[in-house]
Amino acid sequence: MNFTLPTKNIWFPTQKEPFYDPQDEEGLLAFKQYWKLEKKRCMEGFFLGDNQVYVSGWLYFHTVYWKIARYEEQGEGRRKRKVRILDTPWLRDLDWDIGEDFVRAEDEGKFYNLVGSRDFGKSIMAASRAGWLYTFFDNSEAIISAGAYPYIKLATDKIEDGLSNIHPMFKKQRLASDWKKEVKAGWKDKQTGLPHIKSSKSHILMVNYEAGSNTMAANGTRPGFHLIDEEGTLPNLIGCIKDSDGCWWSGGGSKPSCLVMVTGTGGDMEVGEEAAEVFYKPASYNMLEFENTWEGGGKIGRFIPATRAKLAFKEPMRLSEYLGIRHPELDVVSILVSNEERAKKEWWDIEYAKAKSSGNSKTVLKFKAYWPLVPQDSFLRLQANNFNIEAAKMQKARLQGMGTVGTPVALYNDGNQLKHKVVDTLPITEFPLKTQTADAPIMIYEFPPENPPFGLYVAGIDPYRQDTTEYGESLGAVYIFKLIHDIQSEKYQWMFVASYVARPRDIDEWHENARNLLKYYNAYGLCENDEMSFINYMIYKGDGHYLADQPGWLKEIVPNTRVDRKKGIHRSSKQVRDYLDGVLKRYLYEVLSRTVEEKGSVLSEVIGVTRILDPMLLEEVVRFDKEGNFDRIIAAELAIALAEHMTPQVRLGSLSTDQRVKDLYKKTSSNMRAFDMGVKRVYKRNKLGKLFI
Repeated sequence: MNFTLPTKNIWFPTQKEPFYDPQDEEGLLAFKQYWKLEKKRCMEGFFLGDNQVYVSGWLYFHTVYWKIARYEEQGEGRRKRKVRILDTPWLRDLDWDIGEDFVRAEDEGKFYNLVGSRDFGKSIMAASRAGWLYTFFDNSEAIISAGAYPYIKLATDKIEDGLSNIHPMFKKQRLASDWKKEVKAGWKDKQTGLPHIKSSKSHILMVNYEAGSNTMAANGTRPGFHLIDEEGTLPNLIGCIKDSDGCWWSGGGSKPSCLVMVTGTGGDMEVGEEAAEVFYKPASYNMLEFENTWEGGGKIGRFIPATRAKLAFKEPMRLSEYLGIRHPELDVVSILVSNEERAKKEWWDIEYAKAKSSGNSKTVLKFKAYWPLVPQDSFLRLQANNFNIEAAKMQKARLQGMGTVGTPVALYNDGNQLKHKVVDTLPITEFPLKTQTADAPIMIYEFPPENPPFGLYVAGIDPYRQDTTEYGESLGAVYIFKLIHDIQSEKYQWMFVASYVARPRDIDEWHENARNLLKYYNAYGLCENDEMSFINYMIYKGDGHYLADQPGWLKEIVPNTRVDRKKGIHRSSKQVRDYLDGVLKRYLYEVLSRTVEEKGSVLSEVIGVTRILDPMLLEEVVRFDKEGNFDRIIAAELAIALAEHMTPQVRLGSLSTDQRVKDLYKKTSSNMRAFDMGVKRVYKRNKLGKLFI
């Protein structure tokens, strides 16, 4: 048998494999010593540069003995074509960094969350890790899992490529070879028919979480490596992680017995809400933490931007230069390092410009999701979100840059009228709600004028069910929306001026706060009537007149509807939900002002999303999908829909008496005094006197 194979060893380039000759005793001894050392290097790793640099066993195995499929140009002229070949992976900066992450995760007893661009090879490295464990560690167990079989197969195909073409010194016979269930190393005893006592019995199991419905699928296993691939396609990801957690801590002690690798790719995040939570809260799920240098700090999982993914923009460099450690042993090792500036300028910017020139927002969205530059772009939903995500993210960033926007208040009746007091309670700042208290305050972005006339404000109301648990995700939401009608200029000022999004322990407390908010603004509200408790509460209190009847325009949207309720609107029909989503979309897209050059070209545009002052409403816009629980969006849509179907019922007598309302239309005003009562100054006028910039 031929036990030699032409192997390029980047770490020890002068090293040559000995020839196997059982008749040559001296040569046989050298042969055994050589492979004993190689196996030790693959299992334990080694040091270079006078013990300054550690090379892990996995990284050595991956860059010397593993095999991956890639395409290589062959032939010349018209005969040139790309041919699929199997070859040893190059050493890239990503392989080095992720190899270091593996070591750190094991040292610290952490799991590993890896998310980023397409084309950077996450599945290749995960497959290699599983193959490494299977090859060198007897009785080991590796698990390849996902939410559906096709995702599992993508990884197992790569493992089979590597194992089938591995060096003959490391190749194993198999007792089982079913890539849908189990691959197990070993051979049978010819006499007993049982697994031979010297069989390693290392094995790889395939586990299907079945779209999150089988969270216990890994129970009973004791893996040393567990891949959960394409996390953004796996509903109930957190349930799968938590129900598998008991399998990862065998043998006692403070560290897990398993390296858990949870991976995701931008563009495959259609149910990625929980994937985003795991990524942005790594400590809560025992994941290795990294600094979020892209989005203003905080801890996240490992993110690989598009500018590090493309092999075409990686340039060879000596490992000594890459690490900043001068040593002859490091000088001989070459590593491919990303030139991110080149990648962005020569590829990403050009392709992004092409996507923008299509005029199709979904084309732009897909490009940014597939090739993200910042972590949050990895979690964009392509099918379910048609809102202006980029504008919403930018507006949220502006608000976050200013700190808390708005005034947290409590409303109370002093025996004569409703008044407010400023409170120290803070609004909810996480979505979906997981850890924070749900007993949040009313937020005021603009206080009402004294004795606001009926018709100046409307409201959208999305109550929650009484049986909702204290720590569930559903919230009750109310948004107050301001209609200002300037008779002479025919201007309307459409804006959310207050919100109440909370779920106190007692639902009647929410009802009373919502009722007081409507009365404080003298607002006419449209309430979702799938849940009738708030409507019944208002009627019981004698305030049913603040709630709109079931609107007549509902029959224009659903002509054959049989729903007939005295108050509010139902969202059970897809046509109604699509209509309301469209209402909010128009509001976000509405052009408020343009800067136009002399030749007519538009230099800049300001759109409606800049009117939203609630960062969590903007967060729901960014994270929206039609199947999720988006209470703020529902309430906001109802308010805008009601406003669009109302005509001004009064000419506002307060225009001449309330200075804030007058200031909104002063073209020479340098600040917006309308927003000075308890709210940070948010916008300034531009030179043309436009309200929003």
